[in-house]
Order: sequence, then structure tokens, then C-alpha cells
Amino acid sequence: PGETAAAAALRELREETRYGPDHHLVGFWQLEQLNTYFLHRHEAVMISPCFAAQVDFGHDPTPDPEHDGLRWVAVRDADRAFIWPGQRLALTQIRRDILDPESTIEPILRIDPTGL
Repeated sequence: PGETAAAAALRELREETRYGPDHHLVGFWQLEQLNTYFLHRHEAVMISPCFAAQVDFGHDPTPDPEHDGLRWVAVRDADRAFIWPGQRLALTQIRRDILDPESTIEPILRIDPTGL
């Protein structure tokens, strides 16, 4: 058995931002949506699970050196910050199923990152 999808998402989060279960991570969720896209170079259809993370307010990420910038985007402006349809669909699910205080599915989607 290899790395699970949730463990891989946490590893990427730590590598890209330095956030993790022991460093400002407040919440971690799976999204029910799978992102499907085509990679022309490889002549392959890719399917990848989606995850959401919440971090402590006021703690900026430490970006991996491969990145040349970062920015925080307000929830109301997030749709304009992403170009890919899968990213915009993920935002819709995050608003509806995680951020909405009336959500009944939020506890079901929540993942305990300390067990990964």
C-alpha cells in the first residue's frame, strides 16, 4: 500500500506552504467532487480527489521556492481568482458544505489529519 490521497494532500500542503497538523492547520476536509481533466502531453484523462484546508488567521504561508508569489483572496472574490472549472466547483462545495453553518455534511467530510 502506498500513500493515501488524503496523506498526499497533506504532504503537498506542507511542502507548498509549510502548513500542517502541527503548524497552523485548523481543519481538513475531503470534497465529494472529483476533478477530471485531460493532459494532452500524456494523452491521458486524470481524475483527482479534492480536499480543503483551513489555517489559523494571521499566519501567512511560507511558499516553496518554486513559487514566485502568493495572495489571500476574500471568499466573495474567489470565483474570479481561479480559471479552471474544477477549482470553481470546489469553491462552490466549500461554501455550501463546509463554510455554511447550516451544513449537515461538514462533520462527515472532516478528516482528522493527525491519523494520516
